[in-house]
Amino acid sequence: MKLATCGPAAANRPLAVFDLDGTLIRGDSFLPFLLGYGRARRRVRPFLALPLYLGLYASRALSDRTAKQRVLMSFLRGEPKAVVAEHARRFCEWWVRPRLRASVVGRLREHQMAGHRVILLSASPDVYVPAVGQFLGVDEVVCTRVKGTADTWDGRIDGPNCKGEAKVELLRRHLGADHWPGESYAYGDSRDDLSILCWVSAGFFVTPRGEFQPV
Repeated sequence: MKLATCGPAAANRPLAVFDLDGTLIRGDSFLPFLLGYGRARRRVRPFLALPLYLGLYASRALSDRTAKQRVLMSFLRGEPKAVVAEHARRFCEWWVRPRLRASVVGRLREHQMAGHRVILLSASPDVYVPAVGQFLGVDEVVCTRVKGTADTWDGRIDGPNCKGEAKVELLRRHLGADHWPGESYAYGDSRDDLSILCWVSAGFFVTPRGEFQPV
């Protein structure tokens, strides 16, 4: 695919939106991040509660949002933000790097080289997604927000769980526009990404083999 180029002074640069889990990286990053953090901090109680939360979620007794929030609170409530941030930095090196999809990262670089506005849009939480964005050279990140103080995390979700239709809602808020006036691209790997793939002018479904299928 040939990407349009634009100068830095263009009023409305082409927009490129990338999902994280299953798209830029293979697999889901949420539990690996928290499990790695729990082991590093030698926390036992979250590991004891995790099977219960996962079981309730699998049986649909808990919504995706509620299950995510309970797991976040279990692992991160009261944890220092500085310590979590350092774990996030190391997580990018030892977990994210070997799981990057070369084809999708290549497309990301094409958009960046063309001067497009690139946004990382993820259902995963802001306790580590901005660190992944920085690792990938993406400055703009829209993801599930987690409550906390200036120094510690609380674990409760702040606002919408950035998944499905909420991805479009939160992206619109971030952009300050209902519709992007110029060219727009999006990349995702699941049905939860369909709303954003249909919102842009050119949406691409990323297959398990890292191939791009127009939506």
